[in-house]
Amino acid sequence: RPDGHNNYPLEIENVINSFQGVLNSAVVDMYASKYGNGHIPIAFVVVNESVDKDFLKEQIMDYCSEKLPNRDVACNIIFINKLPITNIGKTDYNALVARVEELVNNDKKFEEEVYSNYKKTLILK
Repeated sequence: RPDGHNNYPLEIENVINSFQGVLNSAVVDMYASKYGNGHIPIAFVVVNESVDKDFLKEQIMDYCSEKLPNRDVACNIIFINKLPITNIGKTDYNALVARVEELVNNDKKFEEEVYSNYKKTLILK
């Protein structure tokens, strides 16, 4: 189906967090303006510094495609040193959404990669 959809980030986070080497993750939605109404999941992932992040990115996406419905596979993995935290100690999802919006507005390669991965995930299974 070539349009965005609503997903449940906690389910996606649980799968990503179960992958060996992942310390923590948070998933936010990118509005799917090119593909109608709905959202595309983007994951922010914290891992050990010593890993090959390019290789790990593909492994995590493959792992998610085995464990989740295609529409819930994160269409991009962004590695960060630590998740932003609110003053009450919770993950600051608003800061992560702002980061995705900044990437979409300033990095056309990012947006192209997300949409390319999104199309691929729809035909995986």
